[in-house]
Amino acid sequence: MGKNPCYIFTGRFGSGKTEIAINFALKLCREPAGADSGCPVLVDLDVVTPYFRSREIADRMRERGVEVVTPAAVARYLDTPGLTPEIMGVLQDSRRTVVLDVGGDVQGARVLAQYRDVLRERGYIMYVVVNPYRPFTQDDVGIASAVRDMEQTTRLLAGGLVGNPHMLASTTPEQFLEGWKVLVRASQRLGIPLAMVAVEQSLLPAVADQLPADTPLLPLERFFFPPWEEEPGAG
Repeated sequence: MGKNPCYIFTGRFGSGKTEIAINFALKLCREPAGADSGCPVLVDLDVVTPYFRSREIADRMRERGVEVVTPAAVARYLDTPGLTPEIMGVLQDSRRTVVLDVGGDVQGARVLAQYRDVLRERGYIMYVVVNPYRPFTQDDVGIASAVRDMEQTTRLLAGGLVGNPHMLASTTPEQFLEGWKVLVRASQRLGIPLAMVAVEQSLLPAVADQLPADTPLLPLERFFFPPWEEEPGAG
């Protein structure tokens, strides 16, 4: 039996990589191949971001078929990076597809680096999530720095960029398309494929026809909302 892939999603603070990791895991569940091999395991390795974490919605994911593995109970409260037997076991079991949600700064990269050997043995694709409207990733230089920092610390290679051009709920189609152009240029100049472009479902009808037909889009269902933006249906 062949080994199922391990998909790693990392990115600078505010890139939206947790939202994307969740949506990608749900997408795999919906695909015919996912139904045949079982839904993926979503591993929350983000010990960096103190607000938006996939473990906060673990029960909702399990209801939809995605198993969620989080750091040990003590570590989740202390934000202590650690190599846990449960996570190691998930990564070593190549019968299941795995999606890793990883913090994108130096501390997050060091956590991922602890699993470097098993990831190399199993096989992985590391995606760097980029929001061109966030500080430090607004141009080729900043995007290159994000990729380089992750690769140097983990000694794992980035397999692609994942674009997430948004400004939360205020994003207009024009802003999305301008951000997409920044991502295309960065991909071409860095020699790293633009593997996916995330787009919130409400924007999809307005932008889909303005993108090349072969643009790999990942429609986003939002799960996390900042305090000033109420979740639809809440209240």
